[in-house]
Parts: sequence; structure tokens; C-alpha cells
Amino acid sequence: MKIYLAGISTLPEMAKYGGSYLESYLYFENKKVSIGETLTKWGVNDLILDSGAFSAFTMNVKIDIQKYAKTVLENKQYITKCANLDVIGNAEATYENWLYLKEKGCDPLPVIHYGADKKWFDIYLKQHKVKYLALGGLVPYTKQRVKIKNWLDSCFFYIKPYFPVKIHLFGVTTNWILKRYPIYSCDSTGWLYAGKRGRILKFNGNGVVAHRDTELLSKAHNYKQNDIRSGLAYMQFEEYLTKLWVKRGIVWDS
Repeated sequence: MKIYLAGISTLPEMAKYGGSYLESYLYFENKKVSIGETLTKWGVNDLILDSGAFSAFTMNVKIDIQKYAKTVLENKQYITKCANLDVIGNAEATYENWLYLKEKGCDPLPVIHYGADKKWFDIYLKQHKVKYLALGGLVPYTKQRVKIKNWLDSCFFYIKPYFPVKIHLFGVTTNWILKRYPIYSCDSTGWLYAGKRGRILKFNGNGVVAHRDTELLSKAHNYKQNDIRSGLAYMQFEEYLTKLWVKRGIVWDS
């Protein structure tokens, strides 16, 4: 099981502790920097390249899919996986983008968003026989336990006949969710917000929880150190979850 710490560009020092990371294509595009050189400099060896589709949608920016495909192909040796270029609110257009990137050889991670018709599970899993599928659009519902539970329950009902297909949850590292569903990977920026909110995330042996630490927080708002501690907590949680699912009979290939 893998927990990808999203937003590694904010704190690349985190990579010296190992781990898995996620960063947006838009970061490299806007900074005009080489993905390969940057990841090598940071010491990141396991990266999901997010297309930045949601950020582009909120900023009313258009991402050139041809340029995205070219970037992915030029950096495949540095990228563990690239996300599909979603069209927010349009599953058909999202599927067309996935087909385009797939044809180009990018091996994009397909994404089914919250509330999508169940036909998309058949399309990706039955028709295309994908081995790695992401569920997205979940962030607004992570605090609405009944809604997200009902949705994920239905998702894994559709997924079950195709198991052990790998499932990634975008933007979700919630304790009970990761212990309830046999996912392969997930990501969130939660580790980066802890220090700035006056909190430090710690692994308590059962999950990641927020604690106030007066001594640490009094040191001139040392956000970097606080966020690194939070990132390490997620790494401990990742190890715990891997062992938990092994006990339940779920062992993933790397």
C-alpha cells in the first residue's frame, strides 16, 4: 500500500526520507523546469504526475493535451504513473482524453469521479481491462461519512469481480477509509497543512491524528520541521496499512 505525499515541490527536503510523492504537471510547466532534472535534484524516485486538471479548472486555464503527452513521454523514466487529463464534469470527454493519451503511449491512470455512472467501471475494467484505476472528486465528501461510504461501497461492489485491480484514491488519506477499503494507493496534501494550522500529525499506532505540540510550534513557526514530522507519520501509517491488509490476505505487487 502506498501513500503519496502530494505537493512535494513545497517541501522537497521531505524526499530525503524516502517515500512516494505526487506533483502537478502545472508546477513543472509554470516553472519551466525539467521534470527529470528536478526529481533527480530532489531525490524523488516514486512520483505520480498529476495532470493538474482540477487546478486548471478552478483557475479557468486550459491544458494542452498534446503538450502534456509530450512531457510525459519525454520523462517516462522518472515518472511512476501519470494521471489522465480529466475534463471536470464531463466523463465522456475525460474518456476521450484517456484514449488519446493511451494511444500516444503515456499509459495514463484512468479516473472515475464521484457520482459517475456505473457504466464507466465496465468500460475501464471490462472493456479495456485496466489494472490500475483511480477514484476522484472525493475531497468535498471526506467529512460527509455517509455519502462517501455509500459511494465507495458501490464502487468496490463494481470493482470486486476484477480484483486485484489496483485502486488509487485522489486526495484521500482518511484513517477509516484506508482501513475499510483494499486500495493500492492514495494521496493528499494533508501533511503540508498541519504545521501551518498549528498542528503536527502523528501516527498513534492505529492511524494519523492531529496533536498540538507547544514545544515545536513555539520555534518561530517552524513549518518545515512540523510538516516533515507529519509526512513521516503518513509513512508510518503506510507501513501499518500494508501489514493490516497482508493479514487480511491482500498483498500487492510493487
